[in-house]
Amino acid sequence: MQWIMPSEAGFIVPEGIEKTDTIKQEAIAREVDISSLRNQYDITLPEFGPYTLDFTSSGRYMALGGRKGHLAIVDMMNLSLIRDFQ
Repeated sequence: MQWIMPSEAGFIVPEGIEKTDTIKQEAIAREVDISSLRNQYDITLPEFGPYTLDFTSSGRYMALGGRKGHLAIVDMMNLSLIRDFQ
């Protein structure tokens, strides 16, 4: 049995001169296990972006902030919006 260490973040190691910013989500989805694949989301928020986001250590909550002042907190267990500021 293999245990996942929650204290260690996952990452992509580029080969040679490859850059990770050119890797598409579809390519990552083809390589991960089914459990990880279920956690793939497509969120489209064009008005106040680009956005940056972060998760709590448990992964339950996500905070996203847009460059133009939008801030949102989402419960990732049921994908419900907890709080939204503009």
